[in-house]
Amino acid sequence: MEKSIFIKKINRYFHDIEANYFDFRHSVRIREESHLYRGFFQHFFRENQPDNVRILEVGTGTGLVPRVLTSFHYSPQYLCIDLSFSMLNAVRNCPDLCNKGFLRYSVCDSEQLSFKSERFDLVICNAALHHFPNAESFFEEAHRVLTPGGILIIGHEPNKRFWTNRAVSFAYRTLHKINKLFSRDAQISKTEKGDYSKVCNGVNEILLNKGLITEPLPHETILGHVDIHSPNSGSKIDYSKGFAIQEIKERFSKGYSIEQIRYHYSQGSPNGAGILWRLFRLYNRIVFPASAPSFSLILRKG
Repeated sequence: MEKSIFIKKINRYFHDIEANYFDFRHSVRIREESHLYRGFFQHFFRENQPDNVRILEVGTGTGLVPRVLTSFHYSPQYLCIDLSFSMLNAVRNCPDLCNKGFLRYSVCDSEQLSFKSERFDLVICNAALHHFPNAESFFEEAHRVLTPGGILIIGHEPNKRFWTNRAVSFAYRTLHKINKLFSRDAQISKTEKGDYSKVCNGVNEILLNKGLITEPLPHETILGHVDIHSPNSGSKIDYSKGFAIQEIKERFSKGYSIEQIRYHYSQGSPNGAGILWRLFRLYNRIVFPASAPSFSLILRKG
């Protein structure tokens, strides 16, 4: 079996299991990403008629972006795709979305989109690119299905420039650990929120039952395959992973123009780190403005 196919299977099984408590695990990130898309939709629908817009979201997860969209009371054609059937089921069963007739769903591979060319006006990939084994294939497929002048959003991806600036990343991770000790999330046990042992055990069970492995994979290997492009997916930082803006310009974004780059210092409210956190963020934005932990891109098809 090709490695990329095996990685996709692990991703599917992992997210099928995690779907029931994904929002709980990622509650802080969801709040922050919701703010990003509210701002985007406010601007986007001033320039486009909502009912005529065709949107494809690749890697929908549990439906963060559709939930934001419903707050505007628009009804564009919106297709949610994901490798995980359980994730899409979570969207279908979400109280805010279950009666929205403009939403459609399909289990689909992000690197082999089963749609006609030039079908969508907007393609959204929020916090999912780092799961795709072949990111370049996704960019090519998104370009194919976008109409001329269509928009591609890449939301919240790990910034390689941040991780390779080791002094900055070390300071940030230290302050983040302090914050976690004092934040309200500290009251949630590791077993409930931060420990993926049950999920990894479930993935191993499925792989063994399907005869895809002969012995259980180490949990670190599973997590490394799930977040295949994430520098901090394992016990040690892998500085070769993540995405660099320049790399995206040169390798992935042929046929696109970059309209906007946004850098994010997301990780929640710095209750514990306090003034040190705020000073760090201010210093980093002035001295290393492109070295935030994550970034988002808005690209336009040429």
